Amino acid sequence: MRGRVICGVILLLICVRSVRAQIFPSQIWHEGMAVLNSRDTLEGLIKYNLEKDLIQIKTPENLIKTFSSSSIFHFQLFDKSVGLMRYFYAIPYKVKRNYRVPILFELLFEGNLSLLCRETIVQESVNQYGYYSYSGGYTARNHLFYTFYFLDKEGVFHPYKLKKKEFIKVFHPEEEAVLLFMKKYKLRNDRKDDLIEITEYFNSIEK
Repeated sequence: MRGRVICGVILLLICVRSVRAQIFPSQIWHEGMAVLNSRDTLEGLIKYNLEKDLIQIKTPENLIKTFSSSSIFHFQLFDKSVGLMRYFYAIPYKVKRNYRVPILFELLFEGNLSLLCRETIVQESVNQYGYYSYSGGYTARNHLFYTFYFLDKEGVFHPYKLKKKEFIKVFHPEEEAVLLFMKKYKLRNDRKDDLIEITEYFNSIEK
């Protein structure tokens, strides 16, 4: 029994270590450029933090400069993990009644109806049962959580919390065509890549 307990503790430590070893795009430096509200352009390595609404830029002279969303117009970077250029904008967003502040959004698709998102790193506990587990136990796992926003041609934000009513409302009056398109290509309304395809399709048929 004692041996099984020790093995369980060792496995738990290994799992915790693997969580700590996980690296996400916001935790590494990317080649890119930023345009400030002053219209100054800075090039170098960029690290972003959407939760704190700031970026760091490491210049060719190896200086690190930090900029908040209030001083950023937009920035872009090449994310090697996905092999794509990614584009971010600081856009005024209503956080309280009659009060807006610029916060950072990633632009996923631009059109009459645009799709944007913000990402956060979320830790969840996963139950783990096995021969070496003394009484079940759990392991921690980090993953990226996306909050999506639709921005219409009038400049109005529509936060999307993956609810069906919100989804139908955003794609009105073409919701039936959109649902048929999703069914045909087996697309889901809670996956980032699928939402990009759906938004692109809607823009192509919008009257």
